[in-house]
Amino acid sequence: KARIVKKAQLTSGEWEVLGRSIWVDRQRSLIYYKGFAHSPLEKHLYVFSMLQPEKKRLLTTPGTTNSIEFNEDCTVMVKTFSNTNQLPSTEILRVVQHCENGSVDGLELVNIGHLVVGSFDNSEYTPIICDPVISSGETLYALVFK
Repeated sequence: KARIVKKAQLTSGEWEVLGRSIWVDRQRSLIYYKGFAHSPLEKHLYVFSMLQPEKKRLLTTPGTTNSIEFNEDCTVMVKTFSNTNQLPSTEILRVVQHCENGSVDGLELVNIGHLVVGSFDNSEYTPIICDPVISSGETLYALVFK
């Protein structure tokens, strides 16, 4: 059974961290996770350092939703991404750490190949994302097809 060494809140706000999508790179003291911090419509990959947990970094591109898988030591990842204008694309990325102090600023994702390159030829069927604020003050998200 694992022994708890330190317990600390790592995220906050009204957004979801996907509990089954967490990867720990013990060698570099980094934790990768997927969540919806930027938009409830877009799944993104984030990273923070166990040495500096207050400093987080977005690793995927805003305007896309992402599916991520890492190898066991978190040095290679497979990323499938898409949005309303592009069919899913899948690429393989090497995770390179340029800093020795565990900083998330030193991370670089280097493309080492594509498995699938998606495209979308017909903009006639591309939906528009609408996000009106309703009378209760909450934001409603919708895809509108014209």
